[in-house]
Amino acid sequence: MCREFSGAVEEHRSDNDEILPHVLYGDLTRFVVAAAEEGHDELVRRVLAFLEDELAHGDEMVQNLVAVSFVENVGPFERSTAGFIATWPPGLKAEADRQREWRQIVPTLDGPTGSRVFRNTSRVRRKY
Repeated sequence: MCREFSGAVEEHRSDNDEILPHVLYGDLTRFVVAAAEEGHDELVRRVLAFLEDELAHGDEMVQNLVAVSFVENVGPFERSTAGFIATWPPGLKAEADRQREWRQIVPTLDGPTGSRVFRNTSRVRRKY
């Protein structure tokens, strides 16, 4: 990941007697967001490059780890994170976009016999 985060990795291992990947990536998310807010641009760039590489070249479990425990934790559907996400490399941005689109799909119970129908909320008209 990066040497600046190595202390957090060791603390995590000590606290849990093992590495819990999704928990650790939650810690990494908070670390990177704080670094971005504090203006540590080079550090943020290095971590984002690492995550981009993991998303592009990692196995399915690693790709899921980055998508769920980093991208989704940042909150790509929140307006407050848009500026931070705009600085991301292309693969991470694409995952954020994918999650934003997915988040717009919501279940409704207006199918035949009350079955669930999934619709993209950008196309659904609401009646009030």
